[in-house]
Amino acid sequence: MKEFVILLEMSASTNEVQSIWQAIHPLFEEQTASLKVIEVSLDNPRDFKNLASFKEVSPVITIGSSQLLIEAISYLNSQSKLCPVCFIPTKSTTNLAKSIGLALQPQTAAKQILTAIQPVYVELAKIEEMNHQRRWLFNRSMSLGFNAYAENVSQNSQLNKFSVSRIAQWYGHLTAIVDQEPFNVTLRLDRKYYFFRHAFAVQVDNQAKVSDQPLDLKKLPLRIEILSNLNLFSLLLFKIAKLVGLEHKLPYVHIFKGSSFQLTTDSLEFGEIDGQQLKNQFYDLLARSFQYPFWFDPDNLSLHEQNK
Repeated sequence: MKEFVILLEMSASTNEVQSIWQAIHPLFEEQTASLKVIEVSLDNPRDFKNLASFKEVSPVITIGSSQLLIEAISYLNSQSKLCPVCFIPTKSTTNLAKSIGLALQPQTAAKQILTAIQPVYVELAKIEEMNHQRRWLFNRSMSLGFNAYAENVSQNSQLNKFSVSRIAQWYGHLTAIVDQEPFNVTLRLDRKYYFFRHAFAVQVDNQAKVSDQPLDLKKLPLRIEILSNLNLFSLLLFKIAKLVGLEHKLPYVHIFKGSSFQLTTDSLEFGEIDGQQLKNQFYDLLARSFQYPFWFDPDNLSLHEQNK
């Protein structure tokens, strides 16, 4: 019998979290001798201090936003405790669940967690912001400039109230094309410096992968994409080229790969990490890929369940 620590996020999505927990609670009670349930809020970092009292062999399971999972991993890292983690998929964590092979249906995901006998390792990325001494983790992407600004406009648009999010996204892109000004970017990668005097967008992508054992960091590269020209025509051309995997052929698209890099801007820019808006600020970022142990069995999923 194993001890599990369950983190329930208390926020605007509390009803979703409580509904999921009620559905899977009986499964955990049947399988575990010890079950610790903690209600946490992202607005109160002190809630995570309770994790310090648990053993490193106790898996920490989050039910809530992707940010809750990231905050839990961040706190465990800061305490040098590599407790394995996992999550029950919600609307916020659907993309990550799909990429690592965790079922989207809560009961099925719970069975994958309960039948696991050892952790698997999932690729993530961490960023340290040197100017303001902040740290972030992300599993999908981080962006500066155009994409972050467009998403900021889209999320704050009144169009979202009328369930026309797609139109709101296009409105955000068109507004960003008009308003986004070029900025200077310096990239330090593999002891080389790359200078961009008229960058409009920076995108760092991480593909969350699963492996049975920790891998060499050199095999976990991040993808850095910098656009040095942006208008309506070049944006449409870029979108089309990306659909067919030929964006690297465009002269204003610069793509790099590396497991660690430093990136700086000398102007105030919008930023975004996994859909979370950052403050408009100067950036001096030190990014690295890494792996963290997750507690679930990715192979305990039928083809029918994978397609759900």
